[in-house]
Amino acid sequence: MPGGLEGVRGAVADFHRRGVRVYIPFTPWDTALGPVNGTTDPAHLGHALRAIGADGFNGDTMTGIPYSYFEAAVHATGVPPVLEPEDAIEGSAGLAWTAASWNYGFQTGDVPLVSKLRLLEPRHMGHVCNRWATNHVRDLLSAFFNGLGFVAWEDVWGLYNPMRARDAELLRRISTIQRHFGAAHDGLLRSHLFEPFYAHYRLGSGSAPPATVSVAKFANASSGRALYAIVNNASLASARRTTSTLVEGTAEGTDEATDEATDEAEALVELEISRLDDTAAVALSAPARRSASVRPDGTLCAAPYRYYDVYRGTELSVIQSYACARDTVCDVVRVRVEPSAIGAVLATRAPLDADDEHLLRTMRTLTATPLSAYPAEWVGPMKQQIVEDGHSSSSLRTKPHSEAAAAAAAAAAATAKLVSLSEGETFTFEALGMEIEDGCCGDDYMGGYYNGFGVDVQYPWEAAPRRDHAKTFCGPNASSASELPPFHLDATPVTNGAFARFVRDGWRPTSSENLLKHWEGHGKHRRPKDGSEAEPVRWVSLEDAREYCAWRGAALPSEIQWTLAAQGADHTRGVPARTYPWGDGAPNASLVPTPQLRPPFTPEAVGQRPAGASPYGVLDMAGLVWEWTSEFVDERTRGAVLRGGSSFQPSALDQYGDNWYFPGGAPYTRSATFIEFAAQYPGWGASKYPFAYSTRAHSKLLLMAPSYDRSGAVGFRCATRADE
Repeated sequence: MPGGLEGVRGAVADFHRRGVRVYIPFTPWDTALGPVNGTTDPAHLGHALRAIGADGFNGDTMTGIPYSYFEAAVHATGVPPVLEPEDAIEGSAGLAWTAASWNYGFQTGDVPLVSKLRLLEPRHMGHVCNRWATNHVRDLLSAFFNGLGFVAWEDVWGLYNPMRARDAELLRRISTIQRHFGAAHDGLLRSHLFEPFYAHYRLGSGSAPPATVSVAKFANASSGRALYAIVNNASLASARRTTSTLVEGTAEGTDEATDEATDEAEALVELEISRLDDTAAVALSAPARRSASVRPDGTLCAAPYRYYDVYRGTELSVIQSYACARDTVCDVVRVRVEPSAIGAVLATRAPLDADDEHLLRTMRTLTATPLSAYPAEWVGPMKQQIVEDGHSSSSLRTKPHSEAAAAAAAAAAATAKLVSLSEGETFTFEALGMEIEDGCCGDDYMGGYYNGFGVDVQYPWEAAPRRDHAKTFCGPNASSASELPPFHLDATPVTNGAFARFVRDGWRPTSSENLLKHWEGHGKHRRPKDGSEAEPVRWVSLEDAREYCAWRGAALPSEIQWTLAAQGADHTRGVPARTYPWGDGAPNASLVPTPQLRPPFTPEAVGQRPAGASPYGVLDMAGLVWEWTSEFVDERTRGAVLRGGSSFQPSALDQYGDNWYFPGGAPYTRSATFIEFAAQYPGWGASKYPFAYSTRAHSKLLLMAPSYDRSGAVGFRCATRADE
């Protein structure tokens, strides 16, 4: 990470100063690259928590976290950690040491689901998660109803899936209320007196699925306070003008259908609230005890409580009080709740403190604008743009920067291969992203889950980021605007020896963490290890690779250029050429290097397998090292396309049988595109690595910072224009 360990520790401290807790991500399936020096996963994580001051970890793919992790973290830090498995805990024993969990599946139906873990352990912090959703109303209402958190996950592995403006505002209002009552002195949201469905009733009647209003109660008898969380499940698309009076869990009223949500579509909820002291008395069961709210003559005492509409920041008037059951007195208050939204009522005997008053002022400001004023349309994924698209980039016309650079350029040019289309030839560019989880937004958007848009890239001719890409390019003098100019491409990836000349010529990166980790020495004295000069250079970021190519008067090839060099022109128009750079035969030892399954990874020297050459004579385009090509950006994220695959191929299956180092698993068989490719590529089964060798496969690396992007399995080569 940028700044190394000290930088990460400083970032954690900055979050803590702002009241934000920090998790370490933990990938338990990472057994091939896992703990070093003989340490166990629990001990390794405990040491990491102590080193950076983090508060706990999120366990990817885990449905429970063994006690050994908790014990090791306490031993290392002296503080109980926050452990959070990705999914809800299986069983209940783990609640004793597992403080949080993700909660999937809370977004179904018109009635909120109840969190079992919340009932069993009120201090357990669940987080409702639904990363691919385009409408988060059900997620947010269920989270509020249960006093749970919400994972506001918009940047999903480099694809920005923005929340609707209305959902974002609803989340702002929910989090404002929850953070107050979670941190308040009586900790209402942590109270064991959690009563889901304190009230629940239907709005309206008729054959259409009924809209419902549900109320959950969070109480603290000792402080004399209770929070009533109200959710109105009425759909925005079919909101009903309804006036409902809640009487012992039923609703009476009238309804009138309307085509759109308006202020008039709010549910008018008359909520009867048992006075807390009476409720406590009944619960403690003194059978002969007469309610303190009832005088000896049977008349009702004045309400000892005050009630507040927390959502709107106002005090409520009691519109009715009556003896509702067993000498228990109920007060009735009235609140309006917007459709597909929340309400909140605070009942309290004690005066409001300064923090309570501040909350009410904040909520008055937030709710002055109704939720209906915020757009409820999903705007689609954030659009991406390509950066430095090599076949049209002016950077290919730069000149070498020095005599050493000119000599390096001349040496590369002596072996570079001309890649071009002849007049009348076509080249069908096809690429399929290999991300293990890629789809978004269901089967109704752009052709379905696995053929729709996802965590890949967006080319200029596409409407949104998507996984599969295709376009036909033409040779010279074509009437089409999709002409692909000729270019020269390095015959092999750039070597350690070639990059060393760049370093000796005075290059200094802006960031040096993880730079050339496989070399010896430091700074300007850094050099390749003896005997490794002909191996591909690695541990270089996209920026490092660009600066080297520019020094030589060249540029990185675009993915389209790289693919043409690997695949060749179409056999016939519109029919892609080679399956692999060498042809259509299965990979073997004469074509690609022998895979290495465990670190440390040391690739072989370049140019060792001439039988694996592409149609243009370009070498090492499959199975040596991944290669940097095109970059794609949106307003929030950056990502680069990697091509060619690597001979470093770790493998470790999780509990579902998926190899998370590389795509695998049953879901991909649901895609017609993958079924087609499965028949073409040998090894399409337990191992998916051979697919990376194909001319129609790419991977995407989410860019964070040069120090983080550098990898021991990624190198590059350069391209120059052929018309100079």
